[in-house]
Amino acid sequence: MLDAKKEALRQTERRAEAQLAFAIASDQRAIQFCAALGIVITILAQGDVGTGSAAVLRIVALATLLCAAGMAAYSCRPVRLYSASGESNGFSNYYFPELSEKFLDALITRNDSAIAKNDVQIRKNGRVFTNAMIVAAFGIGLLILRLLVTTNQQGA
Repeated sequence: MLDAKKEALRQTERRAEAQLAFAIASDQRAIQFCAALGIVITILAQGDVGTGSAAVLRIVALATLLCAAGMAAYSCRPVRLYSASGESNGFSNYYFPELSEKFLDALITRNDSAIAKNDVQIRKNGRVFTNAMIVAAFGIGLLILRLLVTTNQQGA
């Protein structure tokens, strides 16, 4: 029974470590996306705004892309995530063989709780980032529409 509990503890520790690695990778993707949007916004904001509906579409598209960049930045803000580790001084009361099973149970329960809390936070950040990509796609769609309107106005 003790070996099974040790393996269960090891699995919870591995899961918590994987969550932290996943969160770091997700934050990096969000930062890169935000930077890419910043470059696009900077390039598109330069030059002649134009007139009429093309100008309105450009302004709305840039505002939409700026909003998407803000959402991406928000998705990678610092948040509290829990690890599966702890300080050894808190475990000194459990160094007796008769308490080792209770000790493992307590660690497994703590890790399961940390994993559940991490999952909630990772999902929240993932939803915000997904929404940022959707908003950015809408902004890019507006820019394409602007190109069509501009081309149509020049052809008329």
